[in-house]
Amino acid sequence: MSERSEYLADAALIEELITPEGVPVRIGVAPAGQRLTAFLVDTGIQIVLSLAVYLFAVWLAVGVAAALGMISAFLIRHFYFIWFEGRWRGATPGKRMMKIRVIDAHAGQLSVEAIIVRNLTREMETYLPLILLAFQGYFWPGGPGWLTLVASVWILLFLVFPLFNRQRRRMGDLIAGTKVVCTPRITLLDDLVATPVPEQDPSGTEFVFTGEQLDIYGTYELQVLERVLRQEGMPDQVETRKRVSETIQEKIGWDKPVRDDDAFLNAFYAALRRHLEQRLLFGKARERKFCARRPAAIAIRAQSLMWNARPAASDPTICSDCALAAPSF
Repeated sequence: MSERSEYLADAALIEELITPEGVPVRIGVAPAGQRLTAFLVDTGIQIVLSLAVYLFAVWLAVGVAAALGMISAFLIRHFYFIWFEGRWRGATPGKRMMKIRVIDAHAGQLSVEAIIVRNLTREMETYLPLILLAFQGYFWPGGPGWLTLVASVWILLFLVFPLFNRQRRRMGDLIAGTKVVCTPRITLLDDLVATPVPEQDPSGTEFVFTGEQLDIYGTYELQVLERVLRQEGMPDQVETRKRVSETIQEKIGWDKPVRDDDAFLNAFYAALRRHLEQRLLFGKARERKFCARRPAAIAIRAQSLMWNARPAASDPTICSDCALAAPSF
């Protein structure tokens, strides 16, 4: 199993978010167990920090050591999560340990306002009822017994609240518009041309492409072809590669027999990549075979449609000079 598969296996739910730029991103929602463990780790760190401040005040023989300890505990409790999540891109020491982080629920940039809101809400969800349970006699001497029951039920309700929504979001996440996800594990994929590429088909046909044939495609098509070649274990993988191979052969005017579509696609990918890299040495870069006026949204639309029928030239989203669209590869 690849590291990415393990990352997705750790998630409670796999979701696909569409970023403001229109790019689909798959994320894994953090399981409740990891979130609880991270919270306990962070709470332990806060307790240690507060105790350290109190002991330091006692060591200095400060007369208000107890008051200083309470003030430091208050400040640490309120600003610990805000500071770390703001500085560490939605992560705290506990979240980093459990490989989870906070993100914007709509795949946008995580704002400071959202971080503040989600963490101040935790005060109402957890800390206030906990303080009431621990110091009820201090705040309300001789208070009724049902107060303890109310505080306990209050904590329990907010504790199990994430279990009753699909995205495992607590109340603070819903109010702030955030969610907690598994941190993606970034790995470098193997180079497709690192291993020798077959220079001929099993039938004996040599894969030699002319400059005119390679000029038909640009960097964008090279990247799309690479994604196709990297897809392994897909149910329609063979049919997809065969369709792409036939489309490329038709576009470049390939008239030799091809029995192995994978070998043809790998050879064409390697040749196109060398061709484009050589052009870059002379300052000739070509992003894609389409005109530069096409908006980025069309490229995304083209990627989703892949190699189905080409859209009509009357499509209002496509430049009139560019009737052949990316789905035709």
